[in-house]
Amino acid sequence: MKLGIHTYSWSLSDLLESGLQPFNVVAGNDGRLYEIRHSVLGTIVVPAEHLRKLEKIPQGFQFNLPHIPGEKLAKAITFFRDYCSNGTDLEVMVSFFYHPKTKEYFVDCPIQRVSKVRIEYEELNYEKEGFIEVLQIHSHNSMDAYFSTVDNNDEKRFLLYGVVGKVDQEQPCMKLRAGVNGHFYDLPLDYIFDEPNLTNEADYPASWHKRVSRF
Repeated sequence: MKLGIHTYSWSLSDLLESGLQPFNVVAGNDGRLYEIRHSVLGTIVVPAEHLRKLEKIPQGFQFNLPHIPGEKLAKAITFFRDYCSNGTDLEVMVSFFYHPKTKEYFVDCPIQRVSKVRIEYEELNYEKEGFIEVLQIHSHNSMDAYFSTVDNNDEKRFLLYGVVGKVDQEQPCMKLRAGVNGHFYDLPLDYIFDEPNLTNEADYPASWHKRVSRF
């Protein structure tokens, strides 16, 4: 795209083929923009900053789906509590799915191997049934709710992520965020959930226990 003496390009090879202008901006495979200045003096390439010809892009996350019913969260927390009682202190996780046609959510438990500080699981896929995955939540058993370095490295998909801590206590704590490729935005619970109450309980399928094993 050429704007006067300014040229913007996604490809360096295309830019060079079309010919350098005095002021050029090209995208690199590291996700950054680079400014190429060209004159009789020579050619210089530097990271691009404060490009007045481009618009400022607001950062953040906007939730486009209905709120997740609070009882779905209660189902997950009840499950988490059962793996943090009677001497057991394990992390477990569940996934939340949404169907655009029925406008309903459901929660499911993937096959997983767990310990106090680690979970390895098999991804659930309900795309053929028309569901989309919205949220993954894992427990921190008796520990506080925080996203660990392991979580930051694992949670690369464009998804909502939650962690619930101190589930052995009457009032658990929870953190929630949206993320993709290592970039995250913290979210308040009521932005995603309808009347979230971390002390509520709800029944979950007994079959979930068959999908959980220890390292």
